[in-house]
Amino acid sequence: MKSCDLREADFRGAKLNGADLTNSNLDDANLRGANLAGADLSGVSLVGADLRGCSFRGALLHATEFVRPGFPNPRVDGVILDEADIDGLSELQQKFLDKTVRKL
Repeated sequence: MKSCDLREADFRGAKLNGADLTNSNLDDANLRGANLAGADLSGVSLVGADLRGCSFRGALLHATEFVRPGFPNPRVDGVILDEADIDGLSELQQKFLDKTVRKL
């Protein structure tokens, strides 16, 4: 599923562990409670997505976009980032994760 336009898609509770979603657009998608453990989300846009309770355990998040100035932030209550590879995130994305996810 590389480079797919999945804007506003409903993946609530989906088991997407190990999926390759490289460079896909998941803006405003509903991923509440989805399992993305070990998934490759490199270059994925998640701006405005509902990520509550989503597991990114061990996922690749290289250059993943969670926030964009002027757009709504994703919902991140209960997100799991244990062992996720976040190398290569921009400073803006790192700051967002530091202020939200890592303090939960």
